[in-house]
Amino acid sequence: MRQALINENADLVAENSRYVIRITGNDPEGQAQLGNFIDPESRYPVLVTTSGLLSTGVDTQTCRLIVLDHDIGSMSEFKQIVGRGIRVHEDTRKFFPTLMDFRGVTNHFSDPDFDGEPVQIYEPGEDDPVSPPDDDSTTGHPGNDEFDLL
Repeated sequence: MRQALINENADLVAENSRYVIRITGNDPEGQAQLGNFIDPESRYPVLVTTSGLLSTGVDTQTCRLIVLDHDIGSMSEFKQIVGRGIRVHEDTRKFFPTLMDFRGVTNHFSDPDFDGEPVQIYEPGEDDPVSPPDDDSTTGHPGNDEFDLL
């Protein structure tokens, strides 16, 4: 995943090698960047890949996008991870997270009474674009310009 992000953001990584960082317990380089990642004033790293960072109690105030690409079997772990994204940070205009779920984890833990209804759910078909379509006034879903992605 980290290498794919580096490949897709080669120009930004060329400007600063810390643009995409892996932060795991056994990676000293990534561990050294953890403080920068959680500091809203720090410019780098921008994208972080990790296997369990968001379930450890790390306060990532400006986390705008959470991508789930592994199965999660625990409701408390799921809510811990998603909870990292729901922190509001007004100084950076971060008011909500975007959650991309490649494993269908959200289906196991959906609780509209607790979490409310999602703003938008987009499940592209095999031939559909990766990004959601622009504003569709028939569904009331917001268009892409209303989503604040990394």
